[in-house]
Amino acid sequence: MPRINLLPWREADRKRKRQEFIVGIAGAVVIALLLGLVVNLRMESAINGQGERNQLISDQIIEVNKQIEEIIDLEARKEKLKARIEVIEQLQRSRPVVVHLFDQLVRTLPEGVYFSSVKQAGSQLQFVGVAQCLLLRCEPILCERHVRSDRAKQRHRGVRQGKIWIEGDRVTQMCGGFA
Repeated sequence: MPRINLLPWREADRKRKRQEFIVGIAGAVVIALLLGLVVNLRMESAINGQGERNQLISDQIIEVNKQIEEIIDLEARKEKLKARIEVIEQLQRSRPVVVHLFDQLVRTLPEGVYFSSVKQAGSQLQFVGVAQCLLLRCEPILCERHVRSDRAKQRHRGVRQGKIWIEGDRVTQMCGGFA
């Protein structure tokens, strides 16, 4: 049998396999690097996209907070306006009361009684005035009785007519001499 030397062929085959292996490894490294680069770019893109969304949400939150402040300011102004309207309505409702009060004062005031000043404290009125006694040379006690009896007659007339507006009238102090 003839002897054939297969060493160069085997050596060439090993070289070829080694080169294929190196090319395969280099290709795998390149593919891994490319895959890593693609993944890295994708992650950066996702991070940037999320950052933009976060910035958009932050801007929207700032706008909503401004709107909330405006709403709170408007509600405060609304409450102030409601309070003003209530005061105006109360004044409108009390407008005829003053007319009725002075009208009734004129009607219930006995003859010979004159007011010199009027003071208001809340819903109470304080009148300061002078009363002439129709009785000649009467004592202040008799004059007070005379004023009270005239006032009682006037009140009785007002109650019968259903026009009473003054309640709780009283003479707190009677001073003076003789008429």
